This record gives sequence, structure tokens and C-alpha cells, in this order.
Amino acid sequence: MNLRNTKEKVYKLLMAYPELRDSDFRLIVQIWRDEIPYEDMSGEDVLRAIAMGQVTNPENIRRTRQKLNEYDVKTRGESYKRRQLKETVIRGEIINL
Repeated sequence: MNLRNTKEKVYKLLMAYPELRDSDFRLIVQIWRDEIPYEDMSGEDVLRAIAMGQVTNPENIRRTRQKLNEYDVKTRGESYKRRQLKETVIRGEIINL
């Protein structure tokens, strides 16, 4: 899978399912569910497909989500907003030291 397809997939999923914005693990699982015919496979077969690289690399999914969050406010979840608020508070505390 190329990165352009990954970006499109991640963006569509983040827009369609806001709950995926706060969980990279759930986002990865959703993408893999679309890529693997898991209904017809045993658990071992699914794990083998993952190990053999037959699914999108989870690190590519995570990094793509991060980049989308950086440039598109609509893709950000609640955890992103909490982290940004916390960062502002911590920066203020450091400046006042």
C-alpha cells in the first residue's frame, strides 16, 4: 500500500468515525479489517498476514494520523485538544521559573 492511499484511508476513517481520532490502536485495527478477509481466516492466519506485511504498516498509519492532525483541525480528537492545553500550561510554568 502506498502512502497516498494510506493518507486517504486514514482521513476518510477519521472523518467518518470520530472515536478513531483518539485511538491509534482502533484506527489501525479498522484499516486492517478492511485489508484482511478475517472472516474466512483463523486467528493464526490473521497474525501471519500481519507478520508477512500484508497489511499497512501500523507506524505509517500512526504517522499519517499525526500529520493530518497537524494540518487539519477536523481530524483532531479530544486527546489532541487536552495535550495542547496541557502544553500551554507547562510552557507557562517553565517561563515563570
